[in-house]
Amino acid sequence: MIISFAWTTDALLAERKKVTRRDWSKEYAAKFRQGTVHDAYDRLPRVHGKKVGNVRIATPPYPERTRDIPDADFELEGLGYMEEKGLLIQKKTPRKFFEDWRQSSQVLFVVRFDLVFACNRCGNWTTALKFGLHGTNLCLCPLCWIDWQCYAEERATLCNTSKADFLKVYHDFRATERKDKV
Repeated sequence: MIISFAWTTDALLAERKKVTRRDWSKEYAAKFRQGTVHDAYDRLPRVHGKKVGNVRIATPPYPERTRDIPDADFELEGLGYMEEKGLLIQKKTPRKFFEDWRQSSQVLFVVRFDLVFACNRCGNWTTALKFGLHGTNLCLCPLCWIDWQCYAEERATLCNTSKADFLKVYHDFRATERKDKV
């Protein structure tokens, strides 16, 4: 299943969006169980949206009146990021949008989540940031990252010479077993 972040894609990818509110049915909201991972899109696929990442549900979605949105959720909704960047939502500043939203008193499902990446080595979902040379989009979970530090240190000369050498060392590393599995 997917979640579309049409207005807040940039905030999501900057890891400044950690909550969204949706006008879902109880039955549909129940499909988003805690710990499940879902595709994040920049807009709905039927309007040519594309996948931009994955989100892991942190808590089961729960209904809440918009008048009860806590102040802290301004930032968690990604609106603080949008305000910093001078972006508008429906021709309103993020602050005005948020205040108008709180006045509407709708009941929406609150979905709290984390942006996650699949570890390139073991496949586990991780919130770890991507690393490597610009444009390589490499991602390791914390345990594989520790293994990589040791592996790369032993091959430091190759890792610091060229992108091709770095990627060869990295691909060789990916073929190794994780130390906690040995």
